[in-house]
Amino acid sequence: MRENEHKEQFLADLGEVYRIYAESMKEHYRFYEVVQHIESTQDSSDSQLEAMQKILCDLCAQLGIESTREHFVALIERIVNLREDSLLEVLKSLGKSRDEILYARTIMLDFVSTYYAKAHTKVLQHIESKQLLSSFYREIFASVCRVGQCMNTFFALWDRELIYGINERLSEIFSFQEALERLEPTMERDSQDKNVQRTYSLPCMPNTTLTKESEFACVPYIKAFPKEVGAIIETLEQSIKNLEALEDSIFDRKEAYITYLEVLKNAWSCDDSTQLIESWRAVDYAWMGIDTPVQIGHPLEYYEDIYRHAVAPEWDLRICTPNDNKGVYALNVAHNIHNAFDMLAKKLGYNAHSREFVEHSLRQSKVYESIPLFFFGAENNGLFSAQVVPNDEVVSKKEGKKIFAFPLRIIAQARAKPQMRLTYEFFPKAFIARGREILFDNEHLWHSVYDISTNGHEFGHILWIDESSEEVMNASGEFKNIEEFKATSGGIVAYLLGSSPIAKILQDCLDDMYRLDIQQCIMAIQQSDSIHQQIWEAVFDDCIKRAVGLMAWRESLEVRPYYCEGIIHLRGMFESGVLSFDESKDFSKLSIHRTHYVELALWYLRTYIDLATHYRDKKDAKLWLERFCINQQSQGVQVLCQQSAKLVEHYFARYVAIGQEIYE
Repeated sequence: MRENEHKEQFLADLGEVYRIYAESMKEHYRFYEVVQHIESTQDSSDSQLEAMQKILCDLCAQLGIESTREHFVALIERIVNLREDSLLEVLKSLGKSRDEILYARTIMLDFVSTYYAKAHTKVLQHIESKQLLSSFYREIFASVCRVGQCMNTFFALWDRELIYGINERLSEIFSFQEALERLEPTMERDSQDKNVQRTYSLPCMPNTTLTKESEFACVPYIKAFPKEVGAIIETLEQSIKNLEALEDSIFDRKEAYITYLEVLKNAWSCDDSTQLIESWRAVDYAWMGIDTPVQIGHPLEYYEDIYRHAVAPEWDLRICTPNDNKGVYALNVAHNIHNAFDMLAKKLGYNAHSREFVEHSLRQSKVYESIPLFFFGAENNGLFSAQVVPNDEVVSKKEGKKIFAFPLRIIAQARAKPQMRLTYEFFPKAFIARGREILFDNEHLWHSVYDISTNGHEFGHILWIDESSEEVMNASGEFKNIEEFKATSGGIVAYLLGSSPIAKILQDCLDDMYRLDIQQCIMAIQQSDSIHQQIWEAVFDDCIKRAVGLMAWRESLEVRPYYCEGIIHLRGMFESGVLSFDESKDFSKLSIHRTHYVELALWYLRTYIDLATHYRDKKDAKLWLERFCINQQSQGVQVLCQQSAKLVEHYFARYVAIGQEIYE
């Protein structure tokens, strides 16, 4: 068989793997059927639904809560969507103590990890029984699963010891700034003695009793968790040995995969705190060398630790999926991002070094539309809607970034989830109906909006960043709390300047934003074709829905950056006249004035230019954030816009009260 025939068969097999995955996910989504038909399930002849209801009842018993529909919904959110927040709010509302809630978290993490590990094994067995792909890639799949089991064990201990042990104690005995100052000597540095704003270690040994007088030191994971990390290293060694005996006859990337696993083993083995950054930087370089449709996920990327940015232990396998799903609604998001950055960099006088850094990262970046076939570790606490990696800007300066998008998983999840009462309390029925019509009946438009908002967000992270941006701008520890808004608004602005019905008008007025004629913009939208009008409205509808939904994360410290992002969006929506709010109404508390979407678009453009200027000058992120809100760490966030503050307070109160109720 010729090489291209091998590749064609391999890609056909990948399509079959996706179908196996999709069938597996349909089984998980059936949990929602339990709560939608809970009364009939009691006497159902559907053995799978009966088994699922028993699982939910058993979990309720273990957590010490009643087996009610609302509690089932919270558990299903934890199992199917992998989100903890709904269940944690239920436990808080029932008056559960801190220890009881931590126990419940442990129970659910253990259940979810085991549940999906079994599901992954079942998928792997299907692939092996059908002899799909090639022996080399079947071993890649098997290796990821073996290492993943070790990552599950390590993450459970890491989460308990660092996030809910050391960090909680730090918040009790120090203010946020005091903690940052005390921990600064433990921050890891690269070969140029630069603090790279992330760590691969603990600030003290596990089980240390912390006091105000405690001394802190950088403790590499191999020293802090020798048994668990040792198991990861041993499993990686076995995988390397197995792969060395096979050949990659499809993409000829055997050396790239083995090199990646080798440097990964070396990084986990590193016991010298002064070498950790360079060890993990080598992992980044090796990982960027894998460019096939079978992507082993980066093991450490998301910053869950608010103090030292100890990156969460993640591990997964992603396979690429067809991306011809936008039809006549297709836009070139990457092209729009490049052009918008070029226009704004000229307008702002962005310095040549930083500009070339960003442009090189954009040129080198590659988008992978994927599904997370297998996932382990921290990903049992939540999967990405998209991701741009690596975070190391030194690596990106040379190699660019990989942008991962997961639209097929996101749309399937949205379709499976029942309609919730909270949604109808706040949004008008017509607004919800439009969104559901797109979700179920206009998949091409849905994917186009995802491309603008989610992929645009990931590209947006790349803009206005060079090697030193985060280190300089994070002086007060607030960089991440403006970075998420910068990313999302970057995608929106790229759309506005590149493909929106008013793109030409905006481009012509960039040098003097106050020359813009609102009526001229409205006329341009009305005169555009129906496709562009549909995209225009759907993009802003999606922005509103997401911004309001982020308010449910008010008390979740680990996702505080997204909550802050939502607060900034809401400010613009109220100031532009798009939103008005009446909490006295039983339903449709929000009025959405789509005729003001032009004003919102202009608000985004002006606000983004202001933020890009802040990044250009590398000012402390806190200075910009505090135009919108004041982050009081464990005491919450003070919202400065009065209208937004009222909405946030009321939305969160209703989320706690009825967040698990299905709309009927």
